[in-house]
Amino acid sequence: MSNPPYVTPGAVPVDPEVAEHDPAVALYGLGPDGLEVPRGIIAAAARLLRPGGLLVMEHAEVQAAAAREAVRRTGAFERIGTAEDLAGRPRMVVARRVPFVADPPTTQPDVEHSRS
Repeated sequence: MSNPPYVTPGAVPVDPEVAEHDPAVALYGLGPDGLEVPRGIIAAAARLLRPGGLLVMEHAEVQAAAAREAVRRTGAFERIGTAEDLAGRPRMVVARRVPFVADPPTTQPDVEHSRS
């Protein structure tokens, strides 16, 4: 679960609590669409999550489609969707990590041990 910086350049946070107290580094996600930092988190999640692990990441409501597309492009996730916040706004991308192509079998093969 992540709440990374995702505000686009030039945008001003609407919530006065955020605008007046949060440092810019905690708000602005870099890149023209504000998703440069979130894309880095998505790439890290693709590498680090175990199969079946969940990625849940907050984004601005206008970034829902772009966030889903960023997750889809990794090829590492399935069941990619958007979850709504309590106000019913699309605010989180949610996806499940698929099995790794080179994952070992879930059971260990029988191995004979010889005594020398």
